[in-house]
Amino acid sequence: MQCDPNPANYLYDKDKKVLNLIDFGAGRDYDTSFLGHYLEIIHGAYTSDRKKIIDSSLQMKMLTGEENREMTDTHY
Repeated sequence: MQCDPNPANYLYDKDKKVLNLIDFGAGRDYDTSFLGHYLEIIHGAYTSDRKKIIDSSLQMKMLTGEENREMTDTHY
């Protein structure tokens, strides 16, 4: 995963419609379990699926389940 959001680290090829990463100094490997939950959060955000986001965040321990409604709403 590219962990540096600097726009200079990405090049978009319009002809091929491909995003190229050009700086791997901030790259990091993650295990399959982490990536699965992370992708579920991204998909939940894309589809506005609050339950998917919160459930996956709890599984990843990004949330504890003890957050108040305001914190959960903010996380969502």
